[in-house]
Amino acid sequence: MANHWFQQFGDRFQFPDSYTTLDCETSGVNVLQDLVCTFAYTQVRDRQVTETREWVLDWTRYPHIDQKWLRHNLRNVQTGMEAGGKAFHHTYAMLQEQGVEPIAALTEILELLEATEQRQELIVAHNGWKFDIEMLQQMFNNYAGIGYEFGVDSVYDSGAVEKASQLLPEHLLNRRTGVQHSAFPEPGEDMRTWSLRIVNNVVRGVYWALDRYCEQQYGLYAKAGFGVEEAHKSGTDSYVLHLLFEEHRKLAGLANQVDVGDPKPQVIFDEQETDSP
Repeated sequence: MANHWFQQFGDRFQFPDSYTTLDCETSGVNVLQDLVCTFAYTQVRDRQVTETREWVLDWTRYPHIDQKWLRHNLRNVQTGMEAGGKAFHHTYAMLQEQGVEPIAALTEILELLEATEQRQELIVAHNGWKFDIEMLQQMFNNYAGIGYEFGVDSVYDSGAVEKASQLLPEHLLNRRTGVQHSAFPEPGEDMRTWSLRIVNNVVRGVYWALDRYCEQQYGLYAKAGFGVEEAHKSGTDSYVLHLLFEEHRKLAGLANQVDVGDPKPQVIFDEQETDSP
């Protein structure tokens, strides 16, 4: 069923050869209050990775953040992830030891995204519209003082795409109104609206997590030379998203194979010195 869906999706969506993937790890899931702790992007040109870069944001020295709250939230995230068998990396100590001044980092990240927008380049993010994009917009507004918004067709949400490929007609029937929706973007429906419609449609037994479902389907981390224990590192996941996008291109019938390039790519960390504001 998924293969047939991707073939139809490929008739509607043109997979570009050059794009940028992004991923961020946070202090929690509240997009209005929590903090982006790590951010990474992978730049792809002609389907080849040219760079993967990661920032660690040091909120431990930022004067307007309650450190007790930050420690508590990070411990909660760690407890929840480890209880689910997931690796957790962005501890309070890691932010303190490896992090850079967060406002300068956010400004640099924003400049990167603005340059991507000016090139009219697609951004790929997993569950991007529901989480990563909302988090970044909140951070730019609240901490960099810039009300930046992503264009409604600028982000390919690979999580929404993966989920949509598994939906049956009965999953898309609004039983209250009797309206039958499509698993594909409907006429006049932008990528943001479509992605949120798909992601917000709760369907039991349909999974699309990057480190679990997608790894089982495509072996993404293994192909990249990573162990699954390296999942939830922003640099790792942004690179793996490149492989997932290429798998989707292949399923859509627009490529014969997925070229993984150099296995386990070198992640460039931001080297800005950390100063107390």
